[in-house]
Amino acid sequence: MATVGEKLAAAQESGDLTQIQQTLMEAKAAGADPAQIDQALAEVRRLSGTGASTKDSASTSDSKKEASSTGEAEQDQAAAEAAAEAAAAEARARAEALKKKGNERLKESTKSGAREALDFFTDGIEIRCSDPVLNGQLYSNRAHVRMLLRQFVEAVDDCRKAIESDPKKHQGLLAWRQSIDAPRPAQKWSGVL
Repeated sequence: MATVGEKLAAAQESGDLTQIQQTLMEAKAAGADPAQIDQALAEVRRLSGTGASTKDSASTSDSKKEASSTGEAEQDQAAAEAAAEAAAAEARARAEALKKKGNERLKESTKSGAREALDFFTDGIEIRCSDPVLNGQLYSNRAHVRMLLRQFVEAVDDCRKAIESDPKKHQGLLAWRQSIDAPRPAQKWSGVL
């Protein structure tokens, strides 16, 4: 099943304002930021009204028809871009909120808190927001929780994904090193890095 972001991208590519509007309504029903969705919907409605009036008045000549259709296409593209930006911002905000909830649960220093934090970080990763830094933080945080829960193989995988998401940050690299050292604390791993 396609995510709301994927549906919005497909609607944007098609340039169909009705499809964009329906996708935005689905995003709003799914819990997207209502203010951003309403703003994007207003833009789509404005463009729909402009496109309809342009079509009615474009019957005077062929050159005017071509100019109006070009203008409509540009307006459709602008509306689709605005909708995609709104959806990306909403996805980032949801992922950031889940990261904060996970961090709060982790501060409880309990096994059940760690499990809940793992769920929050996983949900944040599944959003697939377009911010590589945030994705790297989510993977790194989940790797940390997995080390606490002694899920070392999964922790190493998350560390690799954190490094892939945001290679400029060293947090994923440090967590990766710790996850390798954790199962065998007596053994030195100086040649790994």
